Amino acid sequence: MKIVRKQLDQNGSGSVKMVPLDSDDLWHAFNLIAPGDTVMAVTVRKVIREMASGGRDAERVKLKLEIKVEEVADYDKVGSVLRIRGKNILENEHVKIGAYHTLELELHRPFVLRKDVWDSFALDVLHQASDPAASADLAVVLMQEGLAHVLLVGKSMTITRARIETSIPRKHGSAIAGYESALNKFFENVLQAFLKHVDFKVVRCAVIASPGFTKDQFHRHLLLEAERRQLRPIIENKSRIILTHTTSGYKHSLREVLDASNVMNMIKDTKAAQEVRALKDFFTMLSNEPDRACYGPKHVEVAHERMAIQTLLITDDLFRNNDITERQKYVNLVDSVKDSGGTVHIFSSMHVSGEQLAQITGIAAILRFPLPELEDIEMVVGNSNPRSPMSCPINSFRFNASLCACPPGHLLDRTTNTCVLFSSSSAIVIGQAESDAVSFPVTIFSFDSLRMFMQSQAVFLQATLVMLASWLFFCLFLRFMKLGDGRNMWFRMRWWVSRLDLCFATTHWLDDQKVITKRKTELGGTFSIASWILFIGLFAALLYQTISKRSIEVHNIKAAHAPDMASFVNDMEYNITTVSTMSCANVRDLGTIVFGNPGFLQQKVMPLSNFANYSCHNNSDGPTISVRCGRCRFIQDKIYISWQFVDLPSSPASAVGFQFNLSARNHPKKDHASFLSGILKNVSSFDDTPVTFRGKNANIVQFNLFPRIYGNQQDSKLLQPLFHEFVPGSFFQKASDLQTSLENSNDGVLNVTLFINLLSSYIVEIENQNIFDPVSFLADLGGLYCISVAIFLYLVVQFEYRIKKLHDEDSVMRNIRNRKIAQDHWNKLRKYVMFTWGCSTMDDYYNDLSATPSCADCMVQSSLEGGLLRKRKAKSGYTTFRFNRQTAKQDTKLLKATATDSEMKTITTKQERPLINAWFCGQGKQSLTRPCEGDSSQLGELFHSEALIPPPPTIEFKDSSDIDMFDVLEKIKSLHEYNVILRDKLLATESEIRSLAIKSS
Repeated sequence: MKIVRKQLDQNGSGSVKMVPLDSDDLWHAFNLIAPGDTVMAVTVRKVIREMASGGRDAERVKLKLEIKVEEVADYDKVGSVLRIRGKNILENEHVKIGAYHTLELELHRPFVLRKDVWDSFALDVLHQASDPAASADLAVVLMQEGLAHVLLVGKSMTITRARIETSIPRKHGSAIAGYESALNKFFENVLQAFLKHVDFKVVRCAVIASPGFTKDQFHRHLLLEAERRQLRPIIENKSRIILTHTTSGYKHSLREVLDASNVMNMIKDTKAAQEVRALKDFFTMLSNEPDRACYGPKHVEVAHERMAIQTLLITDDLFRNNDITERQKYVNLVDSVKDSGGTVHIFSSMHVSGEQLAQITGIAAILRFPLPELEDIEMVVGNSNPRSPMSCPINSFRFNASLCACPPGHLLDRTTNTCVLFSSSSAIVIGQAESDAVSFPVTIFSFDSLRMFMQSQAVFLQATLVMLASWLFFCLFLRFMKLGDGRNMWFRMRWWVSRLDLCFATTHWLDDQKVITKRKTELGGTFSIASWILFIGLFAALLYQTISKRSIEVHNIKAAHAPDMASFVNDMEYNITTVSTMSCANVRDLGTIVFGNPGFLQQKVMPLSNFANYSCHNNSDGPTISVRCGRCRFIQDKIYISWQFVDLPSSPASAVGFQFNLSARNHPKKDHASFLSGILKNVSSFDDTPVTFRGKNANIVQFNLFPRIYGNQQDSKLLQPLFHEFVPGSFFQKASDLQTSLENSNDGVLNVTLFINLLSSYIVEIENQNIFDPVSFLADLGGLYCISVAIFLYLVVQFEYRIKKLHDEDSVMRNIRNRKIAQDHWNKLRKYVMFTWGCSTMDDYYNDLSATPSCADCMVQSSLEGGLLRKRKAKSGYTTFRFNRQTAKQDTKLLKATATDSEMKTITTKQERPLINAWFCGQGKQSLTRPCEGDSSQLGELFHSEALIPPPPTIEFKDSSDIDMFDVLEKIKSLHEYNVILRDKLLATESEIRSLAIKSS
């Protein structure tokens, strides 16, 4: 906060002009401004002006307003905006005096705050806001697998800058291939958020915290990516990146981060660190010397009256009370404690430490000397105290006349002030975590990468059935389409379907004593492709089965001896959470470990700190006992760690269940880990009755450590934790029994024992054995092919046997196609004749025979009537070619229209044009007109002679599909001889016509 001007009178009134520079400064302004103060600032308001034309025009103008605060409406920490509502007291042409207005205080915009009385709390807040030494402290990345929070911890508030949540598959089973890629993608998203929101020029250090080994994996990923991308801010400040442990990746675990020793050393001189230390000292004093710690307004007030307060802890929420008398009471309390030589810590409610203090009424104190009589004073905090007779939670019961408790198996939900049933699942989860390092040849060419795309054989079989049904439906649809003359689209599609007859071409229906030949039918093409679709689908399913089950994990058990067990060096971590409303202040007698069987000679007792590091952390589920051991070597098979919870005035020792999270990591390699987690909430696995654990009998949670050597992980030696047994202690199923126990101080304990049993008699060696057999695979593949072909071969035989029409469907389609090809060849021949001789005789052939005859018509008709037409009409059937006249006419007209003179000249010069042709086509039109009209008798004698043009030779073939080439050559030879005769006749006729023309002239 930048203080521009400060004008304070001796009577305590005055004004201060300030400029907020960051979100913390706006939070200080939020605490400073109270109802009754005046605030002057520049704002923007929409003003409506009357125009000369009678209309209205709206514009936004800047105004300087001073309002008397009636309400601090809202503080938006994300948008960094503070909204204040009140009446205007400064005369202005646009805003009337007494009109309500809302001022928005933003960053880097000055404002003036005027108070009638600047009390000690306001001056203290103003001093903290302007102190540059209390700037932003650290950035924290709270994470667990699939969840991460990027937080910035300032001097007065904690801001959540980013939340990353990604679905990560399990670490075992069929989804193991997708685990590494999903985890790398999650780390990349966290890295991008880290680079965007963490500025090492502002923060002192960055903390990466998580349960288990997620923080180590992300830290390694962060440094590797920084080296690869040359990220200078991370490379230059990697010594300021700290790793610490938390029980979860949620925001409430920030208290554990601030309580960590390595983090505390970095921020020990900041306000946040001082608050965390003070709160930790309070809970330690409450646990060890409860008579020297108190909380609640009534207890603190009594302690202050006796001048016993050494350290006062209070949240800033109590100073924002609209009741001026209540606010002044807390201000006087703070001033009095300071005057008496005590220390005062005003906690920000935007910090996790302030939230934790608010859970115990928002005010607490560490005393100079014990005051045991405080326990006899009833703590009253208005209607908000859950211990008040009028404010017991819903679905709860009272005990000791003034206290409240939840029924067995129920927990207090502080947000709704309701006792809810603890209904978490009791499933036990066991898994392994492997290294996330990428190895190119192993990852790219490993069959495991295919499992992301192949989930089960059912997918392939379903896809095969869909494709098979689609193909058969398509072919059935084509069967209903007409073939026509072979020129439509449906004929072409059905023809190509018949060409796909690859499997059944030699197995179609044949008459008796017929030679087996290849016949490609439409039915055979349909079932051939169907058999291949079925075979490919079954082959894909077989391939998936081979890939997924190509190797098995073989466990070999061998007897162990001492040197083998000594080689197991693991980093172990045990987290046991007591699900309850208790805190670490209830914990007692934690710090001793017992090796061997209690009561026997091999029993050995030593401090727990000699074996492992231990601590207690508070989270939303309850206190968590963490035991971490680096480079652990077990000297005994049995280990016992015990602790207990005791009753506190506001927190009875009871629990509804236990949550555990165990992990072990190979210390030399640090790339292979195993974990175990679960929840225990019932007396046994067969009874789901909700219970509450409380009493002297110990609750024993037993785990076994199974030594394993993973040959498939470069001989990694790991102690796999396994849940063995839960032996419940004292518990209650009825609310009346629990009420009696809560009223009995002798039952005010909850004992917990962690029993770890090392199974050192045997060692399990794990290897991957390849069971892939290429011979078996080929045999299965051949069997699938035979099955696919046999099914549809049976269908082909049955269809052709029962449906007679399918016997010769191939010959029908071939005849249609041959007829179309012959028609195309005939059209080509006609075009050649027309372009060669340039006559219209080919067109005249198709003219109506009833029309007026011309000279050419006489020739053509006489020849056709002479026997050619009779010969063509004499036989009909599949072997007779009948051409489409209309098609021929259209082709001829089209070519006449498109052929140029040069093309015609080129074509005609290739052949020797006879003299009769030149005369007949050039002059014959005029010369023949008159003779045909005038001397018809002579022409009749000339053209009606049957011997003038002999009939063409007959061209007939056998009905069978086989045509002998010798017969074809004979027919062509006869046609050639007939052509020679026609040429001679044509020359003779030409000479006669020429002589007739001379005579007529």
